[in-house]
Amino acid sequence: MRTAIVAIISFMFIGLTSAWANDLADMVGTWEWEGFTIEVTECGDTVCATVADGPQNVGEEMFLSAPEADGDGWTVEVMHPATGDTYYARFTVEGDVWVMEGCTESGVCAEGTFTRS
Repeated sequence: MRTAIVAIISFMFIGLTSAWANDLADMVGTWEWEGFTIEVTECGDTVCATVADGPQNVGEEMFLSAPEADGDGWTVEVMHPATGDTYYARFTVEGDVWVMEGCTESGVCAEGTFTRS
């Protein structure tokens, strides 16, 4: 009985992890935001977001931490592409739109909508 319970819990965890990975994998591609191009690529079991083009911070990694599942979205520490400031953010993805909002430690808040190009 104990072995069966462990097997069921393990299966459920693997299923949840796979669903999370698949949702993040849907982000892979090129996104536009206020004159910036962000390239999202697979990085192991998560995704990376690199500033591919724009007025500054080109080549910099936008996601400073791995996104963590949070309800219908994810939380992540990000580098703001325009300012380079660190934000503690939450984002959701629906189709070809990625909406992010967050704040710095000093309470400066921002939000943005990224669209797939």
